[in-house]
Order: sequence, then structure tokens, then C-alpha cells
Amino acid sequence: MNLARSFNKIMGKDYRLVVAKKKLEQIPDVNTLSLELDFRSKIARIKFLLPYLYCFFWLPFYVKKNALDSKDTVIFTNDPNFLLLIIWWRKMCNYQYKICSDWHMLFGNFKDGYNARNSDFLITTSEKLKRQLIEKCGADERKIKVVYGGVDLSNYSGGENGNLKKGLGLPTDKILVGYVGFYKTIGMSKGIDTMIRTLPLLEGNIVMAFVGGWKHEIDEYLEMARDMGVDKRCIFVEKVSVEMAAKYEMAMDILTIPYPDKPHFRDYGFPMKVYEYMAAGKPIVYSALELTEEVLHDCGFTFRPDDAVALADKIKYIIDKKNERVVKMSVETASKKVAGLTWEKKAGEIINLVNYAKSINNHPNL
Repeated sequence: MNLARSFNKIMGKDYRLVVAKKKLEQIPDVNTLSLELDFRSKIARIKFLLPYLYCFFWLPFYVKKNALDSKDTVIFTNDPNFLLLIIWWRKMCNYQYKICSDWHMLFGNFKDGYNARNSDFLITTSEKLKRQLIEKCGADERKIKVVYGGVDLSNYSGGENGNLKKGLGLPTDKILVGYVGFYKTIGMSKGIDTMIRTLPLLEGNIVMAFVGGWKHEIDEYLEMARDMGVDKRCIFVEKVSVEMAAKYEMAMDILTIPYPDKPHFRDYGFPMKVYEYMAAGKPIVYSALELTEEVLHDCGFTFRPDDAVALADKIKYIIDKKNERVVKMSVETASKKVAGLTWEKKAGEIINLVNYAKSINNHPNL
């Protein structure tokens, strides 16, 4: 919703967010149309397909009713199935609206190439994904823009480290190494197990805090910590609001992105927490994966993915007083860079790309 709010703030009445079933009171500050779809079926496949079937018939009526058959209309979406619909109707009815597709990953099926080649503009979260869209999907490089960013800096103002720890019930006499975010994605661990395996290699005054898990995930990792005899040095916190997550991030002494060396994390899984961690003003330790390196190469500390010893060594390096100057410089660099990586900056870049491309729409090379 953050990107939608930023689009709405910049574009005003020229922007509308269409959602499937969110209630309007959930997003009161955005010009929104809610389809209020609530299909019920015990068969998961049918429940998944019904909203798209509804949208298939709804879309042409909506376009006609709102006079959206114009080159000035741009439909922006990251939903590959909805992209199929808007591309199909544009071909069938010769609609003139433009399509801007927002890419976070490839799905390994026909939709990748079809949607990429039929989009007028493509937004990606990384240079690596941009290369894949060109090489694997046949997308036109001139139509693709990498747009980093996605953080609300207002969540990261004020609060001393010690006071934040105390207010959140965290130990004030320990060095806190933190992870804030979902514990898993698509059923895959995001490296919390590596962090837990690191604890026996560190001094007893170092504690790890994991914020953002479901209860069953917490139970799983707590059992692992018990088996290793480090459960007393682990703090597990269930999912919290974005605002509370920012407080936890600012309360840590070191923040960690311990993603494993797996295809999803190597190729697509760009962690949004990169920007949050940068805004928190704390040293960042992250797995040496190409995606994360694109942003953190000059303001973080890498370790070999899945390697508890390498992670332990990097944590020791950061807390060593001899390296205080280097660590401080990395934090300062991150703080300067993140000022240009807000949600509003991201929305502005996307709007500027679309406006520029529309202005030269008749150029023979486009």
C-alpha cells in the first residue's frame, strides 16, 4: 500500500487503485475502487481462478464506462494473471491504454515472455532481474527501468537505542543482533537457522532477536535453539506492524540479512528490509548474494551464505572497537543513500519514466 499512497499523493485525482476485496476503510487516504470479491470454494484452484474470471468480464465495461481507452491511460500491475487479461482485451478491442508491468520475479512459464513483450514499460527491482527479462523473455531493454527503494523514513525518526530496547522489553545490557521480517518465503527458510547456528561461536553477551514470525515458525526455531543450548540467547517476536518493525530495527545493535544461497534468493528475492535497515542507522551484515550487493555493496558487511562461522566472524569484526571507524562510515553511507530510496522517490521515478516514454511515443525506434 505504500507505493499506492505515494502514487496517490503525487497524482491526486489522476490515480486510482483497484483492489479485489480490501475494504475502503483499510486504505482511506488512497483513491480506491474495491471490487469486494469474496468467492468461497473448498477447491483451492477454483477459489483462485474465480476473481480473474470476474475481472475478465468486468474489465471492458470498466474501461468503457470510465473512458479509459486512451493513450493517456496507464495500467500498472505486478499480477501476471491480471496482465494476461489486460493484454488480451487490448488486442481484441484495439484499446489504446498503456501497460506498465512491475516485476519482482520470473515464474518459469509462458506468462513471463508474453507479459514482458506486451508491456509498454517494465519496472524491475534489480539489474539482475532486468538482464533476465532481456535474455529469457525477449523484453526490449529500452522499455525497462530498475527502480530501487521502498521505505517510509518518517518511521525512523527519534528514539535512543537504550530507550527503545527498554520500551520493547529487550535486554539493555546485551549486544543485540537482529533480524526483522518474515521468517520464511514460499516455504523456504530465510536464514534464521544460520543465525541460530552462529550463537555458540559468539560470546555470551551477544543475543539474537527475530521479529516477524508466525507462532508455528517460532516454535520450530525455538526447538532448534533448545537443541543447540542457545534458547536463552534467542528472542522471538511474532509479526508486528510496519511502525513497530521500525522501532525493533532501531533498537538492534546489528541488523542481519542471512538469506541462503538458493535460486529464489540469488535471482529474485530482493529483500525490502535492505531499505528499512539502511534507514534504521545500524550496521548491516548480509549474505554475499548479487541482488543485495547492488545496493549494499558500499554500506554493509558481507558473509558467505549459509556459513555460520563466516557470519560469526563478521559480527565479531563489527563489535571490535578497532573497526569502529569503518563501521561508522558504513552506517553514514547507508543513511545518505536511503534518503533517495523512499516510496515517494520510487513512485516519482516510475511516473517520470511513463511520462517520458509517452512523450516520445511516436519515435520510430520505440
